[in-house]
Amino acid sequence: MLYCMKKCITCQTEFSKRKKDSKTEWSKRKFCSHKCYSEYLKDHPTRKRVGIYKKCESCGKDFYVINARKDIAKFCSMKCMGIAKRGNIPKTAWKKGDHASPTTEFKKGMISPMKGRKFSKEHIAKVRESRMRNGNATGKNHYNWQGGKSFILYPQEFNQKLKDEIRERDGFKCCLCNKTEIQELEEHRHKLAIDHVNGDKKNNLHENLRTLCKRCNSSEMQRRRKTTRECEVTE
Repeated sequence: MLYCMKKCITCQTEFSKRKKDSKTEWSKRKFCSHKCYSEYLKDHPTRKRVGIYKKCESCGKDFYVINARKDIAKFCSMKCMGIAKRGNIPKTAWKKGDHASPTTEFKKGMISPMKGRKFSKEHIAKVRESRMRNGNATGKNHYNWQGGKSFILYPQEFNQKLKDEIRERDGFKCCLCNKTEIQELEEHRHKLAIDHVNGDKKNNLHENLRTLCKRCNSSEMQRRRKTTRECEVTE
């Protein structure tokens, strides 16, 4: 193991070879640490790198900084920068349950501001009336119920191969706004959508399919819902 030991030029202490050091790196190593290397540079100005030594504004120690950062660097480490900005925080400052938050924040153990709040008779009457009118507004009782078509699964022929064929046929552009698939990927990180013109999931003919972007696809869905709702009202 003698070939794995060297003597530091600065502090004259022996140091061993690290596992990550290659044969070339080990042959060039002359110091046991970066601290010894910086001390060596102080005593040998001709061997200095391009830079200067500055005094840390927090701890007062001298630290080396390159010329590119000589006007910016103020602290020797991140710890000194944190102490200068926030002050020296003791280890016992933070305890379980403490929150470094504004006084207005809702914290554990506080009573909800809505608890015990009294509403006016007019407000209570409006809430009661809406509940009686709408009832349990879920499923078939909801105003936007469309027969449960969202639970209907797409057929097997509506697969990725068919979608790619439709996108290629339309030139990888939205049929309404001419938005390209590259723009859609950059904005929403997914490909252009394939829309059914008549809204029927089972009709997967090429004439019934078109390429749409996310915005046009959602607007078309809203338009179909509005028209179907109006038709139901007229009937």
